[in-house]
Amino acid sequence: MVLALVGSATPIGAQIRNVAEMNTQQIQAYDRARTVVLLPSGMLEEHGPYPPAFADGVLRERLTAAIASGVYARNPDWTVLVSPPVSVGARGSNLIGGQFRFPGTYAVRPSTLRAIYMDLATELGEQSVRWIMGWSTCTDLRCTPARSTRQAIAFTTRSVA
Repeated sequence: MVLALVGSATPIGAQIRNVAEMNTQQIQAYDRARTVVLLPSGMLEEHGPYPPAFADGVLRERLTAAIASGVYARNPDWTVLVSPPVSVGARGSNLIGGQFRFPGTYAVRPSTLRAIYMDLATELGEQSVRWIMGWSTCTDLRCTPARSTRQAIAFTTRSVA
């Protein structure tokens, strides 16, 4: 039930909103000090001959719904804005073992992926967004924007500065 609500323009308790379905006036109206932007990601990649290439996306949608609900439950006076997902990664699971047996992985260079996240975080920061929460449902740490705790802290620090 929560998953369906996060994917619609109808807010849950008027506090969880899907940014893709909002206009600029609606986005501008939120108190930046009490708004968190969720920036989910999960790579479109093969998972063998039977699971769908969008398997990470399905997990991402469920995880996003749970995180949005959890943030709102702990901070009911805050607004949670769910950003459209980033559906690319730097490597796919078919890279494991160096065998590309199944088509369906759509990867970008690690520097490109990091640039995407940094550009999005910079844009949000320039719009006075103070709180950005990002994650990836890709289990291969090489396909996430921050491959180490130090990089994750740098990403977060730059995002909200």
